[in-house]
Amino acid sequence: MNETLSETIDRYNDAWNAQDVETIARYHHPEIVFQNHTAGERVEGAELWVVGMPRMDTRALRAAAPPGVRFVERFVPDGQVAALFRRADLAVLPYREIDQSGVLFTALGAGTPLVLSAVGGFPEVAAAGAAELVPPGDPVALRDTLARLLADTAARERLAAGARRAATERYGWDAIARAHLALYERVARA
Repeated sequence: MNETLSETIDRYNDAWNAQDVETIARYHHPEIVFQNHTAGERVEGAELWVVGMPRMDTRALRAAAPPGVRFVERFVPDGQVAALFRRADLAVLPYREIDQSGVLFTALGAGTPLVLSAVGGFPEVAAAGAAELVPPGDPVALRDTLARLLADTAARERLAAGARRAATERYGWDAIARAHLALYERVARA
């Protein structure tokens, strides 16, 4: 079936817990992402999806959102999250500050190409070939990166392959178990 992301989401009656609007407002740059969807700044043809069950009143955020921004304010069960990530052209995490992110690792597991702010542990993920970085708080860099990647299928495919590789090789349970065993062996010898 060849359906749009909107149609995929609409097929599900439940929704997504991978991200909530309160977290977006606190740690992300909604004003910068929204700015990229205003006339003159918007990446032509792009849609921004803000998905998750909010724990706050989102009326002001929704009122400030320009055309092309969609809110899916509901819970999405874990079994449906990967399908939604696989339908996305990019997962964009423009955090202000963060060490790591469950959403990031969910996107990696789904093989979704990423655009990340250069904060916390995100540069490590980009170094693994799974993401491109933008400076935090830079709407022009974010817009330019989104426009370039949305127009370049091959670049997105390279990032998707890097995401799948990172999810299995570096961040997969086998790799984590090997690292822990090696650490325990070093501690036991000390």
